[in-house]
Amino acid sequence: MNQKFAFKVINNVPEVKDELDVIKSVARSGNSHIIRVYDFWIEKNEEEFTSRTYLKMERCDGTLAQFLWDMREEKRDIRPIQLLDIMVQVLSGLRHCHDRNVCHRDLKLSNSILSLLFFP
Repeated sequence: MNQKFAFKVINNVPEVKDELDVIKSVARSGNSHIIRVYDFWIEKNEEEFTSRTYLKMERCDGTLAQFLWDMREEKRDIRPIQLLDIMVQVLSGLRHCHDRNVCHRDLKLSNSILSLLFFP
C-alpha cells in the first residue's frame, strides 16, 4: 500500500523553534489521536536572509468541519454514538497534549482531522 503524506511549510519566525519542540514532544509520541510528524527540515535562503521549515506529516482524509458541513448539506443527522466517538478522540488528543504541558492554541473544527471511517 502506498502511504500518502501531507507537507506543511512554515515561514521561520522566532517562535518556530518552540513549535518544533512541541512537535517533537507531542506529534512523535505515538498517540493515535495526534497527527504523526515523520520528519522535518529547514531550508535557508542566504540571499534573502530567510528560511522555511518543512514538516512531513501523516495525511488524513478530512476535517471535522468538512464532515459536519457534509452532514448538514446532505440533511443527515449525526448518530449519538458517532458524536460520542468523535468527542472521545478529540479529548484523548487534547489530554495527550496537556499531559506534556502543551496547550493547543488553535483548537477548532478545521484543525480536527478525521479518517475515512467518518466519510461515506
